[in-house]
Amino acid sequence: MMEGGTPRVPSASPAGLQGLYRRHANGARFRSWAALTMSVVAWIAWLSGVVSSRQLQLVLAGVTFLILYNLPTLWVLARIHDLRLYNLFSLFVNLLEVLAYTWIIHALGGIDAAYLTPIYCILIGYLGVVAPRRTPFIVSVMCILAFSGMILMEYFGLLHSHLSPPFEQAFHVRPPLINQLMFVAAVGAMLFVLGFISSRTAHLLRKNRQELQQRAVELERRVRERTAELTRANRELAREVRDRRRAEAALAQSEELYRTLLETSPDAVVVTDVNARIRMANRQALKLYGYSSQEEAQANRVNTLEGVAETHRDQFILDSLETFESGRSACREYMLLKGDGTPFYGEVAVAVLPDEQGEPGTVISVIRDITDRKDAEERLKNSLREKEVLLSEVHHRVKNNMQVISSLINLQARGVKDNGVAEALTVVRNRVTSMALVHEALYRSESLADLDLGEYLSRMTNALSQSHLIGGRAPRLTVQVEPGLKIGIDKALPCGLILNELVSNALKYAFPEEQTGEIAIRAGAHDLEQVRLEIGDDGVGLPEGVELNHPNTLGLSLVNDLVRLQLKGSIDVGRGQGTNFVIIFRN
Repeated sequence: MMEGGTPRVPSASPAGLQGLYRRHANGARFRSWAALTMSVVAWIAWLSGVVSSRQLQLVLAGVTFLILYNLPTLWVLARIHDLRLYNLFSLFVNLLEVLAYTWIIHALGGIDAAYLTPIYCILIGYLGVVAPRRTPFIVSVMCILAFSGMILMEYFGLLHSHLSPPFEQAFHVRPPLINQLMFVAAVGAMLFVLGFISSRTAHLLRKNRQELQQRAVELERRVRERTAELTRANRELAREVRDRRRAEAALAQSEELYRTLLETSPDAVVVTDVNARIRMANRQALKLYGYSSQEEAQANRVNTLEGVAETHRDQFILDSLETFESGRSACREYMLLKGDGTPFYGEVAVAVLPDEQGEPGTVISVIRDITDRKDAEERLKNSLREKEVLLSEVHHRVKNNMQVISSLINLQARGVKDNGVAEALTVVRNRVTSMALVHEALYRSESLADLDLGEYLSRMTNALSQSHLIGGRAPRLTVQVEPGLKIGIDKALPCGLILNELVSNALKYAFPEEQTGEIAIRAGAHDLEQVRLEIGDDGVGLPEGVELNHPNTLGLSLVNDLVRLQLKGSIDVGRGQGTNFVIIFRN
């Protein structure tokens, strides 16, 4: 009956069912040995004449049943996977066992054999004690019903008594039916008490065992979790230690790099607080100010304001306040003082580092002695002023000389009777005048490298208009130049000569027989690097057969060469109503 106990399992897991199957297999072995023992006892009783051959055969039949039904029941149990069905089939196995034991008791004499009473009680007690732990009274009820049924059937003669005749008179004691039923009830009550105690004890033991197992599992889980937490904490701690060591090494390396850069810098570096008190100065700063150590510098100079000349101190304070407020680095020039009071020009770059509260905390000043550079700049400025004065004087002298030449040519032209010669001298005079106007414009200009093209063209056209005035009549000249357009001196001279030739030709040939008209001069930027110069009139136009690429006159040849060789540009001519020259060159 050991297999009849079906302990409580968490679920119908394969491992739980395998455990129950092992209990059934162990119970089958125990049942087989018990059946064999009963057969031996029955055989001894037969030899002693206590039981008959018929009784021995019946006992052996019951024993054989107890042994043979183990294999099919175990085969069925091995193939059941549902826990409830498994428990029901286990109770069926217990019922078969109870019936087999009842059959053996009946075969040995039943209630008519008084000597079987102790065995009867022991068997009922055994079945009650080893009954299923989950339902402790089911097998007990089976025993009571089976034994009570056997008593009633023997009492009413439905079952024949198998008591051996020699012992029938000695052992045959037939108590009244009520006494037998009371005896069975008493034994059943004892059976229930023993079954309850056994079941309760087993339940408590199982519960305590399960609680201990659960606590052990929980303890192991907590130990594993705590161990894992400690492992993670150790890893985090080790990582933090490694990170801290790397950070410390990087910080030490950064400090060493900073110190090396500071000490090897060719510029003086001074570190102060917001009150200009000196905290540190590098080697170049000590050398610049004439101190041998930082302690000497801090002892002789309370703050950096003492190193600024009086004339620049107010500006230094204003610039420092502006740097503190904006937080941006600034580089300015001041007159500074060395440790012995010697003044020098210094270029000071100031940077402000904030403290933990975000307020200005540390001021780093990089100072460079620019006295030599200042002296060189001053010498260059003086030299440049001298050269500008000299160049301006040269332009003035050249302009005067050209005006003298122009006047001499004009006097010569007046004394010549030949009109052709006089006209040729006039053309030469106009060309000299155009060049003289360039030098005059440069002399008047603030810059000696370029001049205002609009002013130059206006003066040029006025001079040409005056020189070609005939009887108080002359075509109208208009000048339209983009404001602020300037050209270099290398472009101004060719432009002046080109303007002289084209405007002179228009004044002489575009308007015959006192015809009036307009000569328009326009100039402007063609793109970012080019200038467009247009000279046009609404006169009679160029004669037929005149080609710009193959000119047959000195004037057009000169214009073509000046555009292509001097200006490195292009020239086109329009032959619509009048003549329009378009010149484009790089400025």
